[in-house]
Amino acid sequence: MTAYVVWEATIPDMSRMQAYAEKVGATLDAFGGRYLVRLGETDVREGTLGAHSSRVMLEFPDMDTARAWYTSDMYQEIIALRTDNASGNLYFMQGV
Repeated sequence: MTAYVVWEATIPDMSRMQAYAEKVGATLDAFGGRYLVRLGETDVREGTLGAHSSRVMLEFPDMDTARAWYTSDMYQEIIALRTDNASGNLYFMQGV
C-alpha cells in the first residue's frame, strides 16, 4: 500500500538548502520514491498552515520502503544538509 512522507518546513535561506536539493533526488530514486509536492503554492481554504508554511510530499511504494529510505546510509549522509538549514515536521502516512 502506498505511503507518503510529508515535510512541513520553514526554510530561512533557500540558497543554504541547495546542496540538499541537489543530492536528495538520487536517494528517492534508489527507493522508488518521487515528489508529489515540492514547495509549491499553498492556498489555505480552511484553518491555518501552522508554524511552517512550506510543504513537500513524497510518495513511496509502501511504508516499509519509506522507512528504509529515511534510515538508509544514503539518506542519512545528507540529512544534516536539511536539518541544519530548515526546521519543521516530517512524518510518514499510510495511503489507502
